[in-house]
Amino acid sequence: MLPKSYDLKIILPSKNDEEENNFRKEFFTIYNNLYCLKPLKVYILKSIFEKYEKIANGNCDLREVELSLFLLNINISLAESNTYPEIPQILSLLYNIDFSNFQSKYVLLTFFDITYRYIQYKINDMEIFSKLLKIYFSQIGIMNQDLAYSSQVSLIFNKLLEKMKNNIDSNSIEYILFSLKEYFELIISLQNFYVICENAVNFNSMSIVVGIRTVGENLKSQIFDFILQYFNRVIQMHGIDEEKFNEIAKIITNFLKSVGYEVSPENKNIFIEFLNNFIKNYYLSLASYNQNTTRTKYSLITILQRLIIILGKDCINFLAFFFDEQIKHNDADILEDTIKLLGNCIQIIKKGSISLVSEYFAYFFSIIKRQNIPTSNISEVDKNILSLFASYIKLIANLTTDIPEILFNGSIKNLNFNEFINFVILICCNIVDATVIHFTLFL
Repeated sequence: MLPKSYDLKIILPSKNDEEENNFRKEFFTIYNNLYCLKPLKVYILKSIFEKYEKIANGNCDLREVELSLFLLNINISLAESNTYPEIPQILSLLYNIDFSNFQSKYVLLTFFDITYRYIQYKINDMEIFSKLLKIYFSQIGIMNQDLAYSSQVSLIFNKLLEKMKNNIDSNSIEYILFSLKEYFELIISLQNFYVICENAVNFNSMSIVVGIRTVGENLKSQIFDFILQYFNRVIQMHGIDEEKFNEIAKIITNFLKSVGYEVSPENKNIFIEFLNNFIKNYYLSLASYNQNTTRTKYSLITILQRLIIILGKDCINFLAFFFDEQIKHNDADILEDTIKLLGNCIQIIKKGSISLVSEYFAYFFSIIKRQNIPTSNISEVDKNILSLFASYIKLIANLTTDIPEILFNGSIKNLNFNEFINFVILICCNIVDATVIHFTLFL
């Protein structure tokens, strides 16, 4: 279980307390209006600075602390203008005050939010960043037993890392990664699938840190292996019903999205092994007893879209597997997304996709040419067919841009070139919403 020794009081504004919420709205409006007058801006900032001095000396009550943080949080634009000397003075106090003493979740969440918003003014101060990390990974931060609160802190921490990623030192990198590993072990020990899903932003935080250019390949391998094995453990623990499969697929997709670059050959093997496992043990097992797998197939497509970037030409076998599945089942519901998948592959790995195009392009042509060109774009059916044609034309546009030679050298299996050209001309001349097609051709 998560640690329970530090029990914060819940002093968040109550949704049922209309008077309190109305007061906050009015207060916000009044101060926003006051900031329009320059003399009052200076006066208010000086008064905020005095408040922070009182907080630092322990002479403020909870309401004064909340007010001071609230005012600083709505003054980001003043800090960015860099014309008020009070701002740096306030920040020097802010990052050295222990707000946990006030035991208010509202105060702490506001503090975390401010630290992320103002961090660019202390971006090279590793001492301050190190202090912040200890607070974020304490029981008043990500490690708090209130998982809803912890999730909010995690979201803010993810934004903080995005801002700091080019300035994090090696000690902080290791501290973050191993603290997050500890956090994930605590979360999985709760044996609650939806808690894992709600806190999935921390996988993104891990991948942000792993993506820092100073991180060595050995450490990257350790973290990638940990995360992908963690996904396996989650699925093994909670089963492979369709709903859970699609939820975990979203988490995996977001994690892959946050990786966002082609990894080293050593790390590719980790991803390849995971995906082989994922398809064989989970996707095919689910598909074998559930005939209506459109959502499941779409989940796999979104994962494959991201793997094209991460694996480059080493993703070809997985794409070939998926295209074979499409041909086998001829699933009209995901046809358009499957066409887009091939188009993205051409766009990203260029000549590396020639074997796929050679094998599967004619299949998509054979399906598309059987579709009747709509005479209107009013009904949902006609709109869907128009969208399908647009995706296919975009596929042709990618082909002619990145590997045009394949259309003319006879490499595409089972493609009648003259029939294909005549069909493309027919689409462009007769389709109702021609602007969509013409725009697509010139992208």
